[in-house]
Amino acid sequence: NGFSSVPDLLNNNPAVQATDANKPARLLSANGLAMADFGGDDRLSWPLIAANNGTTHTGFMFWIVPDDVTGDERLLTLWVSGDSTDIRKCIFEKTGAALRLFVRNGAADPTALTGSVLSAGVPACVGFEFNGNGATDADKVVITVNGVAGASTNGVMPAAMNVVTGAANIGAYAQGLLHYSGLLGPNIWVFGAAMPGVTSGLLTPAGRLAL
Repeated sequence: NGFSSVPDLLNNNPAVQATDANKPARLLSANGLAMADFGGDDRLSWPLIAANNGTTHTGFMFWIVPDDVTGDERLLTLWVSGDSTDIRKCIFEKTGAALRLFVRNGAADPTALTGSVLSAGVPACVGFEFNGNGATDADKVVITVNGVAGASTNGVMPAAMNVVTGAANIGAYAQGLLHYSGLLGPNIWVFGAAMPGVTSGLLTPAGRLAL
C-alpha cells in the first residue's frame, strides 16, 4: 500500500506511516531508484533525535520532482505535536516555483526565499543549510539547488533554532495541511556540522556537488 517504514541508515530511527491512506506510493526513477510518490494527504513521520535535530548546525538535502509549481507545499516540517507556534523549529517548503525556509527562534519566523528555481515534472536536488555561527544572515542560511548555493533573500537569522521534540513530517505540514504533491527521494541527507573550511552554510561547494 506504499511506504510504511523508511530506514535511517545511520540510526535505528525509521520514518514511518501506519495508515494505508496516508502512505506515499513507491515508484522508480528513470535510473531505477526508489522514489516516494506523495499526493493527497500522504506523509511520513520521522522521530526527532540528536542526529537529525541540531539547533545551531542543521541541514537536509533530497531530490524532488514536483507535480506542479503553484501554491505552498511543505516538504519537511520540524515541529512539536500540538503545533504550538512558539516551539516550531523550521519549515522547508516550495512556494510556487521558489523554495522557502522558515526558521523559528522564540516566536520569530525569519525566512529565506529563493527566486523561481523549480519546474513541474523536472527533477531538482534541493536542500538547506543552517549554520548559526555564520557571520551574516546569508552565511547562516543557504538554500541549494542541484548542488549549488542559490541566491536567496534572508531575514534576520538567529544563532540557534528552537529546541523541539516529537517528529518531523516529510511531505506535509501536518495531517490535511499543505501537503506536497510529487516525488521525493531516494535519499534524505542530514547535516549536523560544518565541513572544515566552510564560511557559508555547512558544506563546501565541492561537497554539495558530490552529493
